[in-house]
Amino acid sequence: MSARWKTIKKNRDKRKLIYAAVVALVIIAAAVLLIFVVPGIGRGSRTLLADGFVGDGFAVTGDNIQKRLRGEGNEFRASEELTGFSADSGLYTDGENYYLKKSGKGSNYMINPGFPLFLNEGTYIYLYHDGFTLLMDSFAARKGKTGVYVTDGMIFNLENKREGDETVLFIRLPGGFYINAVDIMLESGNQAEAIPMNSVIRFSGGGAEWCVASGNSTDFHSAVVTNSMAMIRCGDIRLSYGYFLEKLESSETAGGDAGQETLQVEDELYQYFLGQRYDYKESKTFYKTSGGYLMETEGERFLVYRFPFYYANEKRLLIPCDYVLVQPKLSMMNRLPAMSAVWMDEMAIYTDTAGTMKTFSDMFLFDGSDHYIFFEDITITWGQESVNVSPMSHVSMESDGTLGIYDYQSNEQRFYQTGGQKEIYAHFDSGMSAGIFRDVLYSRNGQEKILFSDPSQLTPAE
Repeated sequence: MSARWKTIKKNRDKRKLIYAAVVALVIIAAAVLLIFVVPGIGRGSRTLLADGFVGDGFAVTGDNIQKRLRGEGNEFRASEELTGFSADSGLYTDGENYYLKKSGKGSNYMINPGFPLFLNEGTYIYLYHDGFTLLMDSFAARKGKTGVYVTDGMIFNLENKREGDETVLFIRLPGGFYINAVDIMLESGNQAEAIPMNSVIRFSGGGAEWCVASGNSTDFHSAVVTNSMAMIRCGDIRLSYGYFLEKLESSETAGGDAGQETLQVEDELYQYFLGQRYDYKESKTFYKTSGGYLMETEGERFLVYRFPFYYANEKRLLIPCDYVLVQPKLSMMNRLPAMSAVWMDEMAIYTDTAGTMKTFSDMFLFDGSDHYIFFEDITITWGQESVNVSPMSHVSMESDGTLGIYDYQSNEQRFYQTGGQKEIYAHFDSGMSAGIFRDVLYSRNGQEKILFSDPSQLTPAE
């Protein structure tokens, strides 16, 4: 090949390389133009979710509120966390992120999808994706519907018509935070803290931390729960704080049997405790807690012990915790839930649990630990000693060998020292017996059946 031909070929190859480089630069420039100038191209096609709202509002654009409520963040300016927008702004998504397009030629703002939009000075909440959960006044969880407003516990659609007649208590946000759709009052000791509607809240066993956000401010508050008798009022619902936390948890896991939340009793009640009779004559309300129940009466609250309450003016009692309902002749054990009433006549024994009544002919109650309630004449024996006990009486067996008996007929509570005896029996007319120290049921032929120690795990009595 001649030198002239080699030079021509070399120049041709250079021109090809230059041309290819120019084409590549044009393609890159076009891609940049499409991504940054032409909306909806490059980062996924953007979908318009809302073209205007019921009023001006603000959105959360950062994550400082979440960090601060978790105790991980420091103080910050509200302008770093919130951005305001007018009612004629638009809301878009590219399938992964969400953007606010302010009216006019304003910029697009990426918003934090962990929060809904706040409208009309924070009085309305707008749900724009299905990652929010609504907790109703029954604490049932409902998947949040996209494109609805929540205000004052009510849900409204885009046509401003109310959807359903249930009351929304909370909007659960991703990450374990809540927005209260109703006003809240948290009572602990002599302190009461109001949590305004539409605050961002983090609940814990030690209390609550919350943020009250507006278009230009974020105010943080906290309330400490110091005892197990703390209460919380959510709108018209009042619960013990411990049980309230259980309800929140069960709404997340769709957990099962919650038991009776509250019970109001107008009748006069009394209860024996450590040899002393306590009378409660005024109206009483029992509230479920995380570990049992508390009673509120005459402006005071008391934790309820396991001893039964007796009605002063009728042959009836109220059990303050779950008991094992034992039917000896049928060799059956079931659960009689807390706050059930029990009474009897010559024909049968009756139970009433939240308005559901059942009838039994042969039964006694055992709390799974130290307490028994008998509904027939029995004789308790240990060593050479014996004591006759009337129906409706309560018997406790302490670990130190102290036998406590509240005899219903004589209305007296007596204590006996059994001297370390473990062979302590309650004898029934049927010939069966219960070992009240060992917690064992004995049939007439001597067969043994251990009494269940955890009533809450049993199915309710039928």
